Parts: sequence; C-alpha cells; structure tokens
Amino acid sequence: DIVFVSDAPGSRSVLWISRDNGQSWTMSNGSIAGIHAGVVQLTDGRLMAFGRGNDIQGKMPKSVSDNMGETWDYHPSMFPPIGGGQRPVLMRLNEGPLFFASFTGSRKEPEYMPIIDETEKKRLVTGLFTMNLNTAEPGGYLTACQSEDDIIHLISSQQHYAFNLEWLKTLPPAQAKI
Repeated sequence: DIVFVSDAPGSRSVLWISRDNGQSWTMSNGSIAGIHAGVVQLTDGRLMAFGRGNDIQGKMPKSVSDNMGETWDYHPSMFPPIGGGQRPVLMRLNEGPLFFASFTGSRKEPEYMPIIDETEKKRLVTGLFTMNLNTAEPGGYLTACQSEDDIIHLISSQQHYAFNLEWLKTLPPAQAKI
C-alpha cells in the first residue's frame, strides 16, 4: 500500500491509501488527533502518529491504529504540545529506529533544546534568532528524508540540518566552546 497523511476539517488528520500503486485513492474512515501529523508504521504493523493540537493531558496527542487508519486510539505522548507555525516529523530510519523531530514548546512560550553546530560555536542564522547551545529555531514546518548514504536531512522553514544516526546517539559536550 501507498499511504500519506493530510489535514482534514475539524483539527484532525486522515490517511489517504492506494492499494493499486497510486491508480486510485481512498480516505481512511478514522482520524488522527491533531493536524500536520507525522505517521509511521511500527514493526508489528500498527500505525502511530503524533499531531499538533487536540492536546491530551497537556501533551502532544499520540494516535495508534491497528487497522490501517480505520479507527484510532488516542493517548498522551511523552512530548510537549506544539503550536501554530510548527510541524513535527516522524519516520523510520534506514537502520531501523524511529526518528522524531519536533519543538519543545509553543511559539508563544518557547523552550529550547540544546543544539550546536559542528564547530561547537554559536551561529547567527538570521536576525530572528541565534542558534547556540541554549537556543534553537523557535518554529517551522519540519520535513525529513534519509539519503542512501544514511544522512538524515531535516528541513525546517528556515534551515537544512544534516546528520546521521551516530551523531544522534552521541551526547553533546557538557558546555559549548564559545
């Protein structure tokens, strides 16, 4: 099957599924909690999604389907909710693990994850924000892919980040050298 996700009325996302190599498409009956959802198939065949909006207990909603999107169960995820101008990414890497990229707060009250560049120095990206050990891009619509050489390309509304699984698994230095 070919499957992609799209927004639908009512602050939700739905799946579009083709079972004939893209000749025809059917929209799933069930809906994912939130818009701009990232969806991935788990190793047991179930689908899992994280969406923006429709927060559950103050967390980003996690939707799980065991019937290709016909019905979904909703749970709070471990991630903070995101707001307008933000979109998460969820995908399976070539090596097997799941990759999730998002923001750690809404644009109104942003919190920032530590991000450093390869020189371990802060970097002025635009006049809007400075990316260093303590601040990062506050928002953007994220998308990602992984190339044949296993480089993960994460694209935001303003930046292109490129890294591999080993970099993700390596802890950053305790303090940036500025």
